[in-house]
Amino acid sequence: MNSELLRVIVADDSGTVRALLRQWLSPELGFEIVGEAVNGRQCVELVLRLRPAIVVMDMDMPEMNGVEATREIMWRQPTPILIFTSSEIDKDRGVFYEALAAGALDIFYKPRLTNDEEVNLATSRFRRLLKLLAPIKMIRRCLPRPLTAEPAVLVPAWPARPQRLPEILAIAASTGGPAALSAVLSQLPPGFPLCTLVVQHMAAEFMPGFVEWLGQGVKVPVRAASRGELARPGEVLVAPGDCHMRLGAGGRVELDVSAPVNSCRPSADVLFDSVAEASGPAAMGVILTGMGEDGARGLLNMRRAGALTIAQAEESCVVYGMPKAAADRGAAVHVMELGEIVRFISTLASPVGDL
Repeated sequence: MNSELLRVIVADDSGTVRALLRQWLSPELGFEIVGEAVNGRQCVELVLRLRPAIVVMDMDMPEMNGVEATREIMWRQPTPILIFTSSEIDKDRGVFYEALAAGALDIFYKPRLTNDEEVNLATSRFRRLLKLLAPIKMIRRCLPRPLTAEPAVLVPAWPARPQRLPEILAIAASTGGPAALSAVLSQLPPGFPLCTLVVQHMAAEFMPGFVEWLGQGVKVPVRAASRGELARPGEVLVAPGDCHMRLGAGGRVELDVSAPVNSCRPSADVLFDSVAEASGPAAMGVILTGMGEDGARGLLNMRRAGALTIAQAEESCVVYGMPKAAADRGAAVHVMELGEIVRFISTLASPVGDL
């Protein structure tokens, strides 16, 4: 029986929270808390010694915070990490996205313990999420160098710079997306000639902070899309939380709260389908790391409409789900490592020549 339990390490300096998690993750419910840490350093030591299936970690801890601990774990013993945090995040939003960029898989709010209905809903969602994240095979990340530090290596399938430059760049990502998107957008030069439309699967309450974090260190404007605005070159528009984003007639952005597609809102398929219809061959679609199949069908429609389409290769994905679905359907003209995608997109700003 014990071999079937999901082995968890809990890291939180609050004894109350650790006691709560012991209730939520009891053996009767299929979990075993194999270690408890009160700071990030202790958490890293427990992960190295006990090798759990997943880590549930607070961000604000003494000695070593959650971001630093996440980086250490991803370097020394890559393990799925779920951030378990207070909902009062406005005081320092960036720390959570730094943790996601460092390799943490998702963020979960600590519920208000005074609201029984909220607690019951949260416990069920929390356990489902742990079971979903725990099987993910994590990638070792080097501490000293950022994701894009090494120049990409040309491969035989390297695409020539298109003779007709696209006008729209549509990008979709899910699990692992914050780091991948940051790697891509940070390399866009000032005056990048395309409008970039982004769908990132993330809880709505985290999206404003995510957009703000994503724009740090980027040389082009990054903001949440607004209904009816024109998709202008040199700007990055991110789908707001819990809203589908479409490219409509005349290059204007459309937002709506129609039913989720592939259990997602915003949905990559919704964005890609609209770009295929509105821009046809004057577009480029990129599907990055993520769980599930959202975006595969829409990317195929973009390819059929004449767009250049790219899926991230398995080796650089945190989760090879969405890109795999796209590749399996024949939706991607090219399957490329993240560094290669970054380099190719950045060349679209060059006025002359192929790669």
